[in-house]
Amino acid sequence: MVIRGPPLPPPISWYPGHMASFSKTLPQLLQSTHVVLEARDARLPLTSINPAFESLLNKWYRERGSGMHGPVERIVLYNKADLVPQWGIEPFKRALGRHFTHETLFTTAKLGKSVGALHAKLTDIARRHGDTLPHLNVLVVGMPNVGKSTIINHLRSYGIRGASSSALKTSRLPGMTRATSNKIRLCDDPLIYSVDSPGVMIPFLGHGEASRERAAKISMILGIKESLFDYEHLAAYLLYRLNSMPSSPSTLPPYPPLLRKQTKSREPLGLTESTEAFLDELADRMGYFQSGGVRDRQRAARWFIEWWRSAGGTPEESGSGGEPGVGGSEEWGWGLDCQWADRFEQSQESPLSSITHPEQAASGDHISATEQPETQTLESKFDRLIVRHMKDLETWEEEVSETQMKKREKEEKIQRRAEKGGQAAKKRADTLKRRNRR
Repeated sequence: MVIRGPPLPPPISWYPGHMASFSKTLPQLLQSTHVVLEARDARLPLTSINPAFESLLNKWYRERGSGMHGPVERIVLYNKADLVPQWGIEPFKRALGRHFTHETLFTTAKLGKSVGALHAKLTDIARRHGDTLPHLNVLVVGMPNVGKSTIINHLRSYGIRGASSSALKTSRLPGMTRATSNKIRLCDDPLIYSVDSPGVMIPFLGHGEASRERAAKISMILGIKESLFDYEHLAAYLLYRLNSMPSSPSTLPPYPPLLRKQTKSREPLGLTESTEAFLDELADRMGYFQSGGVRDRQRAARWFIEWWRSAGGTPEESGSGGEPGVGGSEEWGWGLDCQWADRFEQSQESPLSSITHPEQAASGDHISATEQPETQTLESKFDRLIVRHMKDLETWEEEVSETQMKKREKEEKIQRRAEKGGQAAKKRADTLKRRNRR
C-alpha cells in the first residue's frame, strides 16, 4: 500500500527586522562570549539546526578556540526532551558526536529537568578559569520558540538562592524576545552572567518540495508566526506522517487515543488517507460544530496539531517496549525528522509524493540491500540520517531567494555605475593632464 503525501503550500519566509538586526550584531556579541548555549527542539533534532548559526559559531570557535581569550565552549541543548521517545536520545547524541565537536545535552527546561546538569557544566567551566576571569559570559541563541528564555529562568533558580524562575517573559508563540537582553546573573559563586537573544529563523527555506516539508515541520513546533500557516495543511501533513508508521489489522495507526477508542456508537478509526474524513471524525468526537451543524474542520485540525505538540513522543502516546506510536519505534524511526527507511529513494517523484507503507516496506525493496535498517545499530541509523541532512544543508545554502537575487542585482548595478563613473573621471583627469602639458 502506497500512502500519498498531501500537497503543501510554498514556504513563506519569516525573517522580520529584529532577527536581521540581531544577526548583524552577533559577531560583536561573540567577541565577549565564553560559552554559547544553542537551543534546539528535540522533536526536530535536524530541522532545528540553523545553518546561519553553524557558520558564525564555527568561525568564532576557530578564531578564539586557542584559549588565549579564556574559555570558548559551545553547548547544544535539545530542549523539550520529554516530548520524544527516550530510547533515541543517547544513540542520537553519540551519532552527532561523530560529526560535531560541541557538547550535546537534552533538557526539559519547562519542568526544570536536566537543567541541573547544565548548571554544573557552566559552574565547572567558570571555576576552571576563575584565576583569569572575573566572571563567565554565556550567550543563549536558537531558532524561535525553542525555550531559550525558559532555560535561562531555570538556570537562575539553580544558581541564585531564592531567585525567581520568571525573570524573563515566556510565551507559547514565537517572537516574544525581540531584542538582546541586558546581562542576567545566573550564578553568584562562581559569578556567571547570561544574555538572552531573539529567536532567529532561517532567512530562506529553499525551493522545491523539500522546502515545503521543512516549513511544515517548523510550523508544527510553532517556530513560524502562527498567521503564516494553515492548520488544515499541517493536519494533512501530520496525518500523512502518522499513516507511514507501522500498523496492521491488529494494530491501529498511532492516532490520538480518543480516535482509537471504541464507543457505543463508533468503532475505532482505522487507517485513512482522507484528511477531510479524519477531521470530520475528530470534530464529531470532540463536538466541534459551526452554526447549522457544519463540522468545524479548522478547529479540529488545530486540536490535532496541539495534541502532537503537547503529547508528541511521550510514552503515553508513543507506546513502549518497541511498540509503534506517534513518536516512532526502534524499527521505524524517531519522530518526524529521523525515519530509517529512505522514503525518498523509491521514486523520482518529489519527497512528498508518496511513501511505502510498512506492510509493503517489509520486503526491503525501497532501500539498498547493503543498508537494511534492521541490520544497523540505532547509532548507525542516526549517523546515516545526519550525514544526509548535512549534505542537504550544503545544497540548500547554495540556493538563493528571489529577494536575495534582486538585492544582488541591485548591488551589481550600483557597482557597475561606480566603475563606469570611475572610468569617466579617470578619462577626464587624463585629458586635463594632457592639456596642462601643452
